[in-house]
Amino acid sequence: MNSEDRVKRLLALDERLLYAAELATEVAIKKLEDPRTPPSAAAAIIGQVFRANGLLDAKSDDPSKLMEPHEMSSDQLNARIASLRREQQERARPLIEGAAVSRSPARPSVQAAGSSVFD
Repeated sequence: MNSEDRVKRLLALDERLLYAAELATEVAIKKLEDPRTPPSAAAAIIGQVFRANGLLDAKSDDPSKLMEPHEMSSDQLNARIASLRREQQERARPLIEGAAVSRSPARPSVQAAGSSVFD
């Protein structure tokens, strides 16, 4: 199988997974709107939806990931920044050889002193 076929298959799988996620979301919403759904089942549904969307990542081994930046020491801030940079570099790498292009993060443009966006 060549790389073009792999890319086509992965894109088709991605579309199917997106469709399945949409169906699952619709079912979850219907269950939550149903007054016959027991509160414990509703809580489980909400927890699964949050977990699936990455909103319940509180089981992290790194306590600095659970802290707000204003609560961190300078060492913790530097470690978190380094961690985020590593994650960014990891995400910038192509997942499929030849299917994605590595790109650098956008940098804000520097404006001349005294100029504004509205000039």
